[in-house]
Amino acid sequence: MDTDPIPADLLAEALERAASPGWERFSEMLAHTGGCTRPVRLTGTARRADADTGELALVYDSATEPDGVLLKACQSRRATRCPACAATYRSDARALVLAGLIGGKGVSEEVIDHPLVFATLTAPSFGAVHTTGTCHQLPIICREGHTHRCGVEHEPADPILGLPLCTESYDYDGAIIWNNRVTELWRRTTIATRRQLAGRVGIPVRTFDRHNRLAYLKVVEFQVRGLIHVHALLRLEGDGACDGPTLATAVLAAVARTSAPNPLAGGPIRWGPRCQVDVVAAEGRQRLAGYLAKYTTKSIDAGGLLDHRLNREELARLDVGEHLHRLVKTCWDLGADPRLAECRLREWAHTLGFRGHWLTKNPNWSTNLTALRRARHEYQLQKAETDGVTIAEWSYAGTGHRTEGDAWLAQSVARDRWLNRRIAWEER
Repeated sequence: MDTDPIPADLLAEALERAASPGWERFSEMLAHTGGCTRPVRLTGTARRADADTGELALVYDSATEPDGVLLKACQSRRATRCPACAATYRSDARALVLAGLIGGKGVSEEVIDHPLVFATLTAPSFGAVHTTGTCHQLPIICREGHTHRCGVEHEPADPILGLPLCTESYDYDGAIIWNNRVTELWRRTTIATRRQLAGRVGIPVRTFDRHNRLAYLKVVEFQVRGLIHVHALLRLEGDGACDGPTLATAVLAAVARTSAPNPLAGGPIRWGPRCQVDVVAAEGRQRLAGYLAKYTTKSIDAGGLLDHRLNREELARLDVGEHLHRLVKTCWDLGADPRLAECRLREWAHTLGFRGHWLTKNPNWSTNLTALRRARHEYQLQKAETDGVTIAEWSYAGTGHRTEGDAWLAQSVARDRWLNRRIAWEER
């Protein structure tokens, strides 16, 4: 817990807010937004239509709120931008993953009896990088013909981890193209998995697909070397012709054999050699759901400087470390290549070329985030016991808290909420 002394001016602003006439309502809005770091400020009105006459009656006016605005959570998924909203997103992601593991949220509990595997798929090497443990004790000859070695015992928090031993020979172009094409590589891998399964039971793929469905969910993670790392769950539903080990073997075979076209000269896009596929038992699935959900709120860089799309001016003054900056610049430079127009690399320079979603699934896996949010909204409406149709008109008034004192109060709410969640989790 943060025990640093509160600056006098910040404390004065917080006390001024707490002593204001609208403090009770303001604290309610902070609680409703979960302590959002950068809430959206809205002005507007809401009118409810009578179910019988259709007459509109004013039921809400933001002019009655403290500062004349309604605070709405920003709903960012990135912890670097808003830890409070990221915690809500992570909770929703966990529920979505868990529903496909054990049922619930409209998914039958029978899914727990279906074959399920957990796959960790990595990128190939584009040059030697510093690693944990004893790092490259033996000499390595790079593509430039130079000999490199490290031999240092790196700790897990060492900032040098993931950086190339030789930046001149590191294949930055290949790394960017890998990130850009990994979504297509994954799509082809799921197709190849179905073909592998059909071959193992000795039937045509079309026949296999009529009696079986492959449900999947994947979460992407950026490794410290700036490359995509895929964590995926694959579940097989159908006639029971394949068990868990058969599914795991099929996925491994698909991973080893699948490739995607490379828009640049060179070999095709493939998975790296350090891929692992394990059968998931019925026990411990809640922990697995939490493990995957935590990756959905992470950013590429620790400071969140790459949480938005970049322009040329931002690229020039970007302060994210030499290796990461070179990856971003390589992506921007490759975006000028006519052969790569469809890759839209400049548009995705802030994600090092990756243009997919952080959490994706096919419809067979479970519910979706929209349904979870709709259920939460309907629950709030039921608590409010509202009848009839509500018509609202809103205008954007800004983003963020009015004062640093208000922001500090929001952080306090978010911190209390986090502690309550942690206590509830430990008591399960």
